[in-house]
Amino acid sequence: ETHKFNLQNTILNYPISKHRAEMEVLDAVANGLEAIIVNPAWIFGRFGRRYRGSELIENVRKKRLVPYFSGGINIVHIDDVVDGIISALGRGLNGHRYILAGHNLSYRAICETVSHVFDLKRNYVLIPRSVTWALSRILEPVSSLTGQRPKITYDLHFIASRYQYYDASKSRKQLEFDPRSYEEMVREYRSFIEQRDLLASTNST
Repeated sequence: ETHKFNLQNTILNYPISKHRAEMEVLDAVANGLEAIIVNPAWIFGRFGRRYRGSELIENVRKKRLVPYFSGGINIVHIDDVVDGIISALGRGLNGHRYILAGHNLSYRAICETVSHVFDLKRNYVLIPRSVTWALSRILEPVSSLTGQRPKITYDLHFIASRYQYYDASKSRKQLEFDPRSYEEMVREYRSFIEQRDLLASTNST
């Protein structure tokens, strides 16, 4: 929560806009506004008929040769984020920020967890930073001609080799925040698709 913002001079407009919004809130707090800021990590979980974050899981399920980036992310379940927000409303301190983060995982560890839960044997191929850079430089100009978003953008290249890891110790202590593991999320997703497929099979008969 006290880490200095370090993306100001990048092209990552989304986190920059988020940071500027936070600064506006904190300026208002200094002038009497009662407000608490929460910062969720990468949110996974049920989203209507879909499952947010399923792309990473399906990448492993559908490919025997699984590509992965060298960096990592922090994944948190949507239900844990909701619990964290509710807890922040009751326990949080005015003007404070609270990171609602789960567990820090490398992209390789994410792939291995999915393989374990689904009992799959997979081979993993590291995509180096030089490759994502080259692809972003080639595909982005092409996309401006086709009008289709490229699979590898410079934004993706920028984060692919970085470790977007977060420490939720403050939330755990002050909000009693207790996020589930990524393995639990993958097992939930497995149950989700099994129930979906069973329903589809029942409806077809």
